[in-house]
Amino acid sequence: LLDIVYQYDDLLILEDNPYGRLRFEGESQHSIKSLDHEGRVLSMKTLSKVLVPGFRIGIVTGPSELVHKMVFAKQSADLCSPAFNQFIAWKYMEYGYVEKQIKLICDMYMRKRDIMLKSMDEHMPEGVKWTRPEGGMFLWATIKGGINTDELFFKALEKNVAFVVGRPFYTDGRGTDSMRLNFSYSEDDLIDEGIERLSDTIREEQVNHQRKVDYPAHP
Repeated sequence: LLDIVYQYDDLLILEDNPYGRLRFEGESQHSIKSLDHEGRVLSMKTLSKVLVPGFRIGIVTGPSELVHKMVFAKQSADLCSPAFNQFIAWKYMEYGYVEKQIKLICDMYMRKRDIMLKSMDEHMPEGVKWTRPEGGMFLWATIKGGINTDELFFKALEKNVAFVVGRPFYTDGRGTDSMRLNFSYSEDDLIDEGIERLSDTIREEQVNHQRKVDYPAHP
């Protein structure tokens, strides 16, 4: 990717990396910014995922002239993030507490991920595949057979289960067979219950879809 960018004078990479530190398995991955030697990458991170979500404090590194313009744009929107919040975050990092916090978070998220993976193995019907993430907060699941997750979403809500549909993650209309599942928020026992309800919903939709295929409506 960087090799392509370096071929052009006016091309930059905006790297959004909020989950980079939330890695609890496998080898650490290099950020694109760490590989850039021409100052062509703007890297954005946040303390929301590793410290306090309510602080809404972000971090950007990149060419100074671009960062200054971003500061001006932010000032016109909200002046600045609260100085008191920034001071607390600064001291928290200065005293080394953030690294301890990240370790606690990663241990907890790995446990929750394992609970969700086990539940997926036990409850999900055939035709559903999912990732085994080595970090972050989410699983990515894909359903074969023509099930549209935009429509499935509302059926799942009737069972008090929600997910993020896959279509907004694409720019070409794909993703209607996919969904993102969060394992970081819910209590451990609710993860299993939620996956069981979602699995039942998918199974019902598979039956309904197959019925439409076998007995198509005639005009």
